[in-house]
Amino acid sequence: MQKSNTIHALRLALAQINLTVGDIDGNTEKIMANIGLARDRGADLVIFPELAITGYPPEDLLLKQSFVDDNLAALDRVREAATAAYRSRTTARGSLGARRS
Repeated sequence: MQKSNTIHALRLALAQINLTVGDIDGNTEKIMANIGLARDRGADLVIFPELAITGYPPEDLLLKQSFVDDNLAALDRVREAATAAYRSRTTARGSLGARRS
């Protein structure tokens, strides 16, 4: 195997966006818009704040199974948007709960 001395740049985008606690749909729209913006500006990877989908801190909302289910569905939408935007394998991490069979 031949050793390569080539250095590849990795352009990061830090999405510092204003999120609203409990507004899963609104937060997801902001995330997906910023995925496109980061791609258009040449970023290879876009990073969002923790609990971006749910807003921080979700506190008592985590006790509602429907809130957790909505979060997981939104995570799927974000993953699909990122995959479409970058046309490569992407990973969205950080869900609030395990999927139920």
